[in-house]
Amino acid sequence: PGMALLPWLLWVCARPWRRPEGQTLALGLLLALDLLAADVFTVALAIVGVALFIALETERTARSALVARLAVALGLALLAALPQIVATALWIPETNRAVLGMRLSEVTRYSISPWRLAELVVPYPFGETWRLAPAEVWGWRAFGDKSMGLFSTLYAGALAAMAIGTMWRNREPGARFARVLLGIALAASVLPSLLPQGLGHLASPLALRNPEKVAVAAALALTILAARAFDVYRSRRRRPRGSLGVAAL
Repeated sequence: PGMALLPWLLWVCARPWRRPEGQTLALGLLLALDLLAADVFTVALAIVGVALFIALETERTARSALVARLAVALGLALLAALPQIVATALWIPETNRAVLGMRLSEVTRYSISPWRLAELVVPYPFGETWRLAPAEVWGWRAFGDKSMGLFSTLYAGALAAMAIGTMWRNREPGARFARVLLGIALAASVLPSLLPQGLGHLASPLALRNPEKVAVAAALALTILAARAFDVYRSRRRRPRGSLGVAAL
């Protein structure tokens, strides 16, 4: 559920507010809901995403005020979710993960193979993963010997695939943020899959698994790039009709 809040957090940061306290309260409410959703990955993505947006997409004169509002909003959110946070902190030491620990092979099991980056261009290059039937998937190695990953595909549309190239140096509002967010998301979700098998038996410093969850930030970044690309294509007299035709096909 926390993943659905990420676009709204960015919306609160991007839109103009007549009263600063309104923005602070809106951020606090959304961050509180994110904390109550209780997923470490999406909470981290929310905080990093908002901070990244402030750093890359706001004027220098306004950054300090926005950072202060984010800090206050985060404080309010922590207070709102404090009962659950305290209960969770008391419960975590009793879990299997805390008592037994986790190996690196377990932590990185659901990460994204570099081969799956082909899904950014082709929806299902390794078979019909949505069917959850082993016989329908031929690219088992791309999924770490599983029939699919946490997400059936990384495909975000042909326009998003085009936008990766055409918007890479564009200075439209939000484009730089989307590029950096896409890079961070792919690095966090793909690099763990490159861990040598010989190191898989080692104990993990963090008992957190499923780096593939971070791919949600990649989908969000691709969505922003696609939206920006649509605006750019619409405003130009010479549109990339050939590329759009290939994308549609």
